This record gives sequence, C-alpha cells and structure tokens, in this order.
Amino acid sequence: MIYILRKLFSIVTVVLFTLVLAHPLSVSAVTPPTPSQCSGMTFDNTIVGKAKSETLTGTSGRDLIFGMGGSDSINSLGGNDCIVTSDNAASTVNAGAGNDVVVAQGTDTVRGNAGNDKMYGQGAVSFYGEGGSDELRAPGTASLANGGSGIDTCESGHNVNCEVIITPTPIPITPPATPPLCSSMTFDNTIVGTSRSETLTGTEGKDLIFGMGGADTIHGLGSDDCLVGGEGADSIYGDNGNDVLLANTGADDLHGGTGDDMLSAPGTATFADGGANTDTCESGFNVNCEVEITPTPSP
Repeated sequence: MIYILRKLFSIVTVVLFTLVLAHPLSVSAVTPPTPSQCSGMTFDNTIVGKAKSETLTGTSGRDLIFGMGGSDSINSLGGNDCIVTSDNAASTVNAGAGNDVVVAQGTDTVRGNAGNDKMYGQGAVSFYGEGGSDELRAPGTASLANGGSGIDTCESGHNVNCEVIITPTPIPITPPATPPLCSSMTFDNTIVGTSRSETLTGTEGKDLIFGMGGADTIHGLGSDDCLVGGEGADSIYGDNGNDVLLANTGADDLHGGTGDDMLSAPGTATFADGGANTDTCESGFNVNCEVEITPTPSP
C-alpha cells in the first residue's frame, strides 16, 4: 500500500513538473503610456525592456520600444518607430530606417540614421540626425544637436550642421547651497556649470562658481572667490585674491595663485599648490602651503 502511494506521488510530481515546463509562470511587463510626441502613430509591435542594462532590437515593422531602466542599446531597424528611454542611465539609440520619433533623457546618445526623424530630449543628451531632414529638440544648455545631411531643425545648447536653429527658452537654474567654508563671504556673481566638461571663468569681482558635472577648468580671476569643483577631475585656479578652492569628488588639482588662499581637496588622489603668500591646504599632496591640514580618512 505504501509502495503504491509513493508511486502515485512520483507520477503526480512528474506530471506537475512537466506542466510547469510547458507553461511557465510569467510576469507580464506593464506597458507605459505612449508619449504625446508619438500620438497619432500606429504600431505593429510593442517592446518593453527591463530595469537593467540590455540590448533591445525592433523589427522591420512599426515598433513602440520602451527602454525602461539601465544603460540600454536600442536598435529599431525599419518602420516608423517610437523609442522611449529611461532617465536613470546613459542609453544608446540607433533609430534605423523610417521616420522615427525618439524621446530621450539623461545622457543618452541618439542616432537617427536614414529617414526624417524627430528627437526630443531632456538633460545632456546628444542627438545626431544623420540622413534625412530631422527635427532635434533638446533645450538643455548641456545638450548637443548635430543635424547631419538634409534640412534639419535644431533646438539645443550646442547646434552643428543645422539649417534652422531655434533658440531654447532659458531654464532657471537654482545654484547649490553656499559651502560652509564660504559662508562668511559675499559675492557679486554666481556661476553654475553643467554636467559637461567645460571652462568656467569668473570676473574681477567676487565670484561663487560651481563646476557641477564633468572635468571642468575653473578660473576665479580677481577678488576673493569661492570656487567649488564637481563630480569630475577638475582643475581649479584661484588666480588673484584671497580665495577658497573646494574639491568635490575626483582627482582634482587646486592652484591658489596669489593671495592667502584656502585649498580643500581631502581625497588621496588630489593635488594642491598654494602659490604665493600664506596658504592653508588639505589634500593628498601639497606644495607651497604654509599650513597643512591632514585629510580626515573616509569611514
């Protein structure tokens, strides 16, 4: 009797396991709403990515593709497609043939290839229209639009090969809070960088300059300035005046110049050159610093 029950249990187990293999449980992806930029378009296929970096490939038909999360590589192939990326990673889009619409965000790179394409972006996106007469709209100051061949319309921070240029509407920028080491200083000007690598130059007045993202070069010029690096490997020059130079993250180089300067770059890969006069330095390696502060190790 026991043998028969065990035999029946084994048979039932095998049958159930076979059914699971034949009909696996699946979690259907939730399709996001179609963006307004693609309204009026019809699609043969909808492709929804996952919250990870992956390669998504369309078809020769009309595809609606959502990148979702991760640094995706999206190739839409043929047809008039609508491609939407996520905003939390840098994705690469090759729109392929057809008159495509791409809605990009963050630091995406989009190539239109053939066709009359439309690209819309927020952030530091890079658009390359390539073939066809394209419309590239990315009003952020850190964006790039390269129309390529054809009669292209561009709205971006940096326009190349564009026959029609639309001046972006300025977006108000809220500067970061003044660092504690500069809290007692007063300023005539505040300059805020972007996420790109760039050169930021102050004035002969008292400047508060934030490098933000990218590997920046910052010059304070005259008067007493507060110069704050960003996320990249920055080179910061106080020039004249009693300046405060502050590194953020990255292997930064700080150069005080003339005046009694304060240079703070606590990372071990940083460099501080106080220059002339009496300077206070905190960095991985110091020269020309009359007062040296040992960086506090990170926990």
